[in-house]
Amino acid sequence: MGLTTVKLYNDYTGEKQNSEFNVRLDSLITNVSDLVEKKCGRSFGTATYKEWLNGDGTSILFLPQYPITRVKRVANGTNSAIKVENSGNDTATISSNSSAITLNSLSATGTETETYLYFTDYANVSSMTTAINNVSSWTATAQNIPTNETSLIQFMKPIYSEDALGSDVYISLASSNARFGIAYDSRNSLEMVGGAFPCGRRNVYVEWTAGYTLPVDNDQHSALTIEGDLPSGLVLVVNRIVQDVLNNVENDGNFKSEKLADYGYTRDDVKSVVDRYWSDLSEYAYILP
Repeated sequence: MGLTTVKLYNDYTGEKQNSEFNVRLDSLITNVSDLVEKKCGRSFGTATYKEWLNGDGTSILFLPQYPITRVKRVANGTNSAIKVENSGNDTATISSNSSAITLNSLSATGTETETYLYFTDYANVSSMTTAINNVSSWTATAQNIPTNETSLIQFMKPIYSEDALGSDVYISLASSNARFGIAYDSRNSLEMVGGAFPCGRRNVYVEWTAGYTLPVDNDQHSALTIEGDLPSGLVLVVNRIVQDVLNNVENDGNFKSEKLADYGYTRDDVKSVVDRYWSDLSEYAYILP
């Protein structure tokens, strides 16, 4: 799906194209839409996000994807889920991201061992604890946590390569919901009720849904099956970009001549046109907090 459709583009130009052209046009719209999103630094389609964000000590928390349509969970505290320690090596560190926990160790003889424990294989506290204990020289102990907060995939706070040799590293999960609401007259911020989001790096966990419903054509591109709710101005700019690409294909020196005959545009070709519309696109670009 894109930020316009073949139907909306043909309505904009007032032209009715044949099916072969519409196939090419549909591909170009996808390419243009992708580059517009990258240029604007945000996604426009509706999606659900689960992220650890930075608190700044105020009662307002800016969400990087918007407009906010639903907030499921906000947690500004953590519970320790697993205690991890390494022994018998010269150095040992543990780190994690959204897909795995990484155990890294270096022996006295210089042998480096790196083990990836993926959440798709070990999704909860119990299975991950067992997996860590099965790795030589690593010890893991499950902590006392609420039974409804055992999901590592959803709730685990990232770890930035902490030293685990002879010292405890705690794998922490987001704690229970904080009291919050969408900030008054805002589509991109939350407001803590009766408190503040504490200062820290990736210390506030948020699950939310944000974005617009994108328009969708029927198979014949003769009508919309989903009208969508994108800003009309954004759809207009995207239509203008698509039209500019098509109208100026023979005049734009950025285009490769071997691509012209079959409308086989490259990403860099379209990007040169998108860049020229920045003054119009900037209205819809990512808003800095």
